[in-house]
Amino acid sequence: MPLNLAFRKTDTHLFTNLKTKSFKEGSTLAVGVQVRNNEDIDRALKRFRREVNRSRVLQEYRQNMAYIKPSEEKRLEKKKARRRRHREEKKERNRKRR
Repeated sequence: MPLNLAFRKTDTHLFTNLKTKSFKEGSTLAVGVQVRNNEDIDRALKRFRREVNRSRVLQEYRQNMAYIKPSEEKRLEKKKARRRRHREEKKERNRKRR
């Protein structure tokens, strides 16, 4: 007897504010796992958790839990870009040393 593990909008109200395009009334998200024959339920849950993490469903949910002002978003994006540039410059310097 195959068991499907998937988030449905009707199952929980937590994911109603997601910006996911495929999230419609009664539909399932792209996250789902079908339990294989003779597969332990724990392994299927582990695969399901991994898929949820890869799809960033929870990350989007957490971002949408609180309102962030546009000016704050810009400031955070600039900060991220600065860090990213610094990391790339550091990698370049290390490559040149070799």
